[in-house]
Amino acid sequence: MFAVNSLSISRRVAKAILFLAAYVGIALAMFPKVFTRVYISWGDLYSSIYSWNYFFKHCVTEGIFPLWDPLVLCGMPCGLRAISNFGITNILLLFLDVNSAWNARLVLTTALAGWCMFLFLANNVKLSTVSAFLGGCIFLSLSVDILNHVWFFVPLAFLFAERWLSSRKFFWTFLLGLTLAFYFLNSNPHYVLITCFFLYLYIVLILLSQRSGERVFIVLFKSAIPFGMAFGLVSFQLLPMLELARFAHREAYKYITPMLSPTFIVDCFYQDFYRSSLCPDLNFIPGRVTYQLMSLLFGQNRLCIATVPYLGVLPFLFFLGIFFKKNRTLRENIFMYFSVSTVAYVLFNPLVQIAVKHVPLLGTMVSVSRIFLIFQFCAVVLIAIVFDELFLKRKFDEFDTKRIAAIAGFVLWVLIAVTLMKLIIFCSLSLFGGGFQSLIKDNILPRFLERPWFKASSEFYYARLDQLVSFLKCWASPLNMYFIPQTIVIAVSAILLYLFIKMKGHRGLYVAAAFAVVFVDLFFISTQHYPSGDLTPFPPSELRPYSRVANFITMQPGVFRVMPLRDDVDEKHPLLVDTSSADTRSIIFRPESNTVYNIATPEGYRNLIFDRYIEFFRLLNKEGVKGLLIGEVSVINENIADLMNIKYVVTNRSKQLDGGYTTVYEDDHNRVFLNEDALERFFVVHKVKTVQDKDQALAELKKEDFDFSKEAIIEGSSLGPGVHTIGESTAKAEVSVMRYMPNNMEVEVFAPDDGFLVRTDCYYPGWRAFIDGMPAAIFRTDYVFQGINIPRGRHRIAFKYDPTVFKAGILVSCIFMVFGVACLLALRNKRF
Repeated sequence: MFAVNSLSISRRVAKAILFLAAYVGIALAMFPKVFTRVYISWGDLYSSIYSWNYFFKHCVTEGIFPLWDPLVLCGMPCGLRAISNFGITNILLLFLDVNSAWNARLVLTTALAGWCMFLFLANNVKLSTVSAFLGGCIFLSLSVDILNHVWFFVPLAFLFAERWLSSRKFFWTFLLGLTLAFYFLNSNPHYVLITCFFLYLYIVLILLSQRSGERVFIVLFKSAIPFGMAFGLVSFQLLPMLELARFAHREAYKYITPMLSPTFIVDCFYQDFYRSSLCPDLNFIPGRVTYQLMSLLFGQNRLCIATVPYLGVLPFLFFLGIFFKKNRTLRENIFMYFSVSTVAYVLFNPLVQIAVKHVPLLGTMVSVSRIFLIFQFCAVVLIAIVFDELFLKRKFDEFDTKRIAAIAGFVLWVLIAVTLMKLIIFCSLSLFGGGFQSLIKDNILPRFLERPWFKASSEFYYARLDQLVSFLKCWASPLNMYFIPQTIVIAVSAILLYLFIKMKGHRGLYVAAAFAVVFVDLFFISTQHYPSGDLTPFPPSELRPYSRVANFITMQPGVFRVMPLRDDVDEKHPLLVDTSSADTRSIIFRPESNTVYNIATPEGYRNLIFDRYIEFFRLLNKEGVKGLLIGEVSVINENIADLMNIKYVVTNRSKQLDGGYTTVYEDDHNRVFLNEDALERFFVVHKVKTVQDKDQALAELKKEDFDFSKEAIIEGSSLGPGVHTIGESTAKAEVSVMRYMPNNMEVEVFAPDDGFLVRTDCYYPGWRAFIDGMPAAIFRTDYVFQGINIPRGRHRIAFKYDPTVFKAGILVSCIFMVFGVACLLALRNKRF
């Protein structure tokens, strides 16, 4: 018996390894240039994650595990990003360079996504190997853009949940908690919370359906144990995040409302239907018009249009087939309702947000389209079930095959109608497009342009009309590469499903054809022809290009910050702005991409930012701060820039700065100015103005005649309100930076008299100051910075970031781990 069981286990292990190798091969085929180029998408993933990996790699090389990032936002805690310091990428960075680690994570997590889905379908849903393999391939193809979310944790969590539901052993409870904990460390918290909510609901529904006699309260409590354990295990990450949330500014996010336009549901089976390969830069529907209409309908300040995920044509038709299955199981019903409810939630989100935006946690989760991860997971499970029962087991009596065939026929006829409509539009615009444009320009547009909300010039709207006509012609063109391949796939899928239902041919041929269609659709058209999530392979030289500007700045001595200024935008003639021009941002600097070059800037590109820093940055940026991803500055306040230790300002070559700014570098594209009045990172003053609260401090900060080089604003002092003199100011103190590292800084100060040392790094709990090894009190200075009293003489002053909340989090995580292991040993033979 033992020998038979060992042989069975060996076969199962060998089978699992074989399929893992298959999914790794498929992942490598999806990214054929993975060994020579880096797969990445631009935007916040590049600026906030990829660039940060360079900073982390630099710190680890220096033997430092960073807890504080001094290069952005005048200093911020490190481990509070969507991807933590303890994520897969940073573990790989211990052994690989940044580009290799980035690609290795991409291939590894993509392959594991397909493999974990395969294991879940084969072992828990009890599907055949062929169906489970197909489901894993579909799920793998959907997880291409996994830079902000590690997809394989979703099927893995459901797999362990199913094992726990079937065996009731604490071992699987503990393993589920560990899985969710690692999931939290490697993904955006929004994805984790969404997954946990639906997984918890799934477990509760299954347990209640088993009618074990337990009270509802007991079921709810037992179901919550793995989730409580998971969040306890990641306390070292979670507690610092909650601490920062108390100081963070997220109010602006309450006015952003994503929604799913009903017309975009067509993306489920007709990928990129509204795009044109002949002029991809133009919009089918002008964005501003859409936002105005939605604002009038729903009263929202800002709407973001979300697109539904693409599953593939034939898989989507399989997904529709589950609705016509007669005897669905409880699990099938749960997955079906989960998938439908997530799409409906995003579709009606503007209405839902009227109430939800007032809920503390949900009100800040503006990216509700992330809930589509549940739709994708559940849809793939249902697709594999339908494929298994319909195509492989031929359980026609379980399905209403007439309706499925009718859907396939309807899709085919609609496709024919759309194709004819496109041909009519193309021919009409080719023959009569000029007369159509003249009619609108001469008779219709002039009447509308008299309205007050048309702010741009008439030439701008005429140009937009030309663009729209041009786009319609390109979109309807038979040469549109987004139209022809997808049309062929839709036609073949509909015909294949229709003929199979009618059983005109051998079943094995239909199964092989189905596999071929799915692979061509998802792996050729979707992942290679139209990269999902704009994931594109770039040579490393483009991601971290050699920059003469960056090289010049890094060669300068001292500790300082740099401010890049973007080009001015003419709002009356926006078309005249060349967005592809090589300005400072497209060459080296975008918020937080400065970390690639180890250059400090005061900008930031993340969700959680100190609320005080937002207000402070508004003073620096004369144009104000839009949203929370602060940066993109055109005009700066010189007085605040001096205080922020902004020593260099980078602009395009045509820009000129006056008053204390001297040109020190210039090339074909850029110009670097030296701010001669910039204060040092550490400097000594002999006057302090004490205030009672933040409002008074901000009011003092706004005074244009306030001299920060001689006087500091402090809060929480026992001196009482007013201006206080500390020592004499006749002789200037000498400050030398001896060490400036992420977690600790050391300076040597020679002060002829008592004074007050200002450090222009953000004030935050966890920082400790020491004068010659003795603790010193840190005061909140100049609204966002730090300062300490120093005695006369020569002293060595150290600042160390030693956050209590992080150490408390580690302690709590260890307690949960020890408690979990103890329960595992005590309950190893008992049902739980």
